[in-house]
Amino acid sequence: MSCALECKTCQQDNPDCLLADNVEIRQCENDNDRCFTWFDRTGSGISVQRDCISTDTADYKMIKRLIGTKDSGCVKRINGLDCFTFCSLNKCN
Repeated sequence: MSCALECKTCQQDNPDCLLADNVEIRQCENDNDRCFTWFDRTGSGISVQRDCISTDTADYKMIKRLIGTKDSGCVKRINGLDCFTFCSLNKCN
């Protein structure tokens, strides 16, 4: 029996994604997947992405190297800010 999470999912071009209103829910593929939210601020624009991410992927490992051992954190860049949050409960993102 799978213990995979259910996570909210939406892409950056979806205006409902910012507040997680009217977004889809999907079953993650693996038991070691986590839900994530990525807030991307560039200039005055803000976009958000929500989905599942596997802890085995290079993307997850790179983000964890940037934000450390916490499950949330932000990275400043020129004219922008990236903030990431990971969680391990159903629909927590």
